Amino acid sequence: MGNDECWQRLQRTLEPLEQAVHSHDVYRSLSDRRSLRIFMQHHVWAVWDFMSLLTRLQRDLTCIEVPWVPRPVDPTVQRFVNEIKLGEESDSHPDGGWTSHFDLYLAAMEEVGADTAPVRSAVARFAAAPARGVPAALGDLLGHCGAPPGAVAFCRSTFRLVAEGSTLEVATAFALGREQLIPEMFEHLVDGTEGHLLLEYLRRHVELDEAEHGPMARRLVEQLVARDPGGWAAVERAATTAIGARVRLWDAVVAAIAATPVALRA
Repeated sequence: MGNDECWQRLQRTLEPLEQAVHSHDVYRSLSDRRSLRIFMQHHVWAVWDFMSLLTRLQRDLTCIEVPWVPRPVDPTVQRFVNEIKLGEESDSHPDGGWTSHFDLYLAAMEEVGADTAPVRSAVARFAAAPARGVPAALGDLLGHCGAPPGAVAFCRSTFRLVAEGSTLEVATAFALGREQLIPEMFEHLVDGTEGHLLLEYLRRHVELDEAEHGPMARRLVEQLVARDPGGWAAVERAATTAIGARVRLWDAVVAAIAATPVALRA
């Protein structure tokens, strides 16, 4: 079976899950500033853990060790991964200068009054005591920092893959669970979102992922799966896990919004 046929079969399998993301009640739940804050206080963890998926790919497909040695990987794919890392860590700021997308998201949270203390606390802990690999107690650490339970579960799924998954599985989660899923997902958010910086963040990702990153991420998966006779089964498992985790994160956001008294949603 050729790549095109495999992709078509995979898309048929993933379509119900993707539809669950794109038609989710979360987009209709963002009706006021309080609900937007709750959403961002969950979603920021997906912005953060995305960088570890990307860094794992950069580690596997390029050389970030000393001494440097060449890797037997298509230079086009290496450039793609490095360009995404460049943009994510040092993109142009909407108001001038340079910023990481994570820092831009934190600024967008502060603009609408969302609480950034939990994620800042987690990042500060990792910065103060860097660990090689993924800490075994990652979920407990995030919970102690104040991450919402739904976000903790999402990050656990991501970091389990980062720690244990093959390069193909990580690339699949990156391509199909993030880059391919994000443009339509963020377009829904743009329609009902306030906040200058958040809108800039969303529009930037729609533009990049739809036109450039999505197609190249698919090419990355195709190149990796060609080396693995059982690769398409691994792709299906990893994609199903990644998209399912997003559905459950959105479920958690809707539940958190519903649990907040209307009087507090000013």
